[in-house]
Amino acid sequence: MKLLTLMVMCLSACTLLADRELEEFDETSDTGSGDGSQSAATTTGTGGASTVASSVTSTAATGGANTCGLTPVVMPGACPTECTGGCAGDVCHIACEAEQECKELIVQCPAGWPCEIECGAHQSCERTEIHCPDDFTCILRCVGDVSCHDGRVFVTTGVFEVTCSAESEACKDLEVACGVNACRAQCSGSTKPKFTCGPACECSPCS
Repeated sequence: MKLLTLMVMCLSACTLLADRELEEFDETSDTGSGDGSQSAATTTGTGGASTVASSVTSTAATGGANTCGLTPVVMPGACPTECTGGCAGDVCHIACEAEQECKELIVQCPAGWPCEIECGAHQSCERTEIHCPDDFTCILRCVGDVSCHDGRVFVTTGVFEVTCSAESEACKDLEVACGVNACRAQCSGSTKPKFTCGPACECSPCS
């Protein structure tokens, strides 16, 4: 009888010990799973933010919209009054096509528009001061004799291009102060504009 009682007590103690060990194992497993999930979520979140930041930094480093030779897309709007030749093709055209029409004037291209100045007659832009728009393309066409003689062009952040025709002294003593973007010239005659390249990312005067 005493032996049977001792066996029952031993069995009860073993069962109680086994139950406690099982509970401790379950608690440890739950705690480990929670830490693992939290760590994974933190890693994913940090990695995503780092990827976005790296992408933005990379885009900024490569120049983005300010890439050499490129200009912003034009947002169409009402044609500015400075555009005496209209705004065909989302370009502001400034017409200096009559003899001495813009001689010794200050020509200011409007902000936010590509600008094209046509000097198409004798002395039409002689000693004229031209200010190109920020960021956008600025084109000067000197197609009359002495049309752009002794003129001055000031460029800031947009692309600049000048075309000098074969007419007599079309671009004689024309001076161009280039900006930070591309600055180019094409010459058909013997007279060539004088370029001050400065910080231009590309400078291509007539050779």
